[in-house]
Amino acid sequence: STVSGAPSLDGLYANCWSSGRGRITFGADGDSFYEYLIKGWIQTGRRDDRLWRMYNEAVDGMEKHLVARAEDGLTFLNNLNWMGNQNTSPDVAMEHLACFVPGFLALGIPYQTDGERQ
Repeated sequence: STVSGAPSLDGLYANCWSSGRGRITFGADGDSFYEYLIKGWIQTGRRDDRLWRMYNEAVDGMEKHLVARAEDGLTFLNNLNWMGNQNTSPDVAMEHLACFVPGFLALGIPYQTDGERQ
């Protein structure tokens, strides 16, 4: 409840934050939060609409703000420094702890009813 009421950037919440600003990452300090949105929803028997909504918003935000392509064509997840509004500056690095993301996405796919998400 506390986090769901905090400011977010399209479903992405700052880790190590103060007054709604900070670093957004699926790596260290962020991986467990995002991972347990979908796991918590499944563990509640898929009844906690707040967790399901936050999971889907995080996936959308990740696609919009964190997915990047390197000069060599490889796709990776950026980290962002967030100023608390729509202003961000990328931290062009993918942390190894963000490697949970394919499983995070795979856990949600069977429950998606929107063809775009599948």
